[in-house]
Amino acid sequence: MKIRGIEYTLFKDYDKGRYTNLCFADKVTYMHGRVRRILIGPCLEAMKSALKTDLGLVLVTAACAGISAAGTYLNGQQAPPGKDKQHFADFVNAYMNPDLQTAGPDNMTWTDWLYSHVRRGLAHSFTIDSGGVEYELEGYMEMKRYGREINPHALL
Repeated sequence: MKIRGIEYTLFKDYDKGRYTNLCFADKVTYMHGRVRRILIGPCLEAMKSALKTDLGLVLVTAACAGISAAGTYLNGQQAPPGKDKQHFADFVNAYMNPDLQTAGPDNMTWTDWLYSHVRRGLAHSFTIDSGGVEYELEGYMEMKRYGREINPHALL
């Protein structure tokens, strides 16, 4: 990616020491390009064949890790112990679909479910604790009789 005529790889180790050439707006452009190159682009490409390759939950794990990482930038620091959930929620509430802030019949918001049951479940026990992901879901998210479901493509 070229920014102000300078070529950047968007990989931190290769671009190290070259950030001094960037103003704040350029740094935002750099970060946007980096997230698209490292997370969003590869996940979108992999989602094209996710059902045939069993990558579905790996991609959801990556999307949730991306939200957690983005929350650290929103708050200007890595989440201190015990604050990751708040950073995750802050990012979701500021930048993602506002429907995630609504509560279901269990009085839990979709954001809380996404963090507690999806992100933590996948990261710590390779499972979604309740509900699930559904690639064929027509909308973004849906409450089913057996729990919540979210469309991973729309989540990403």
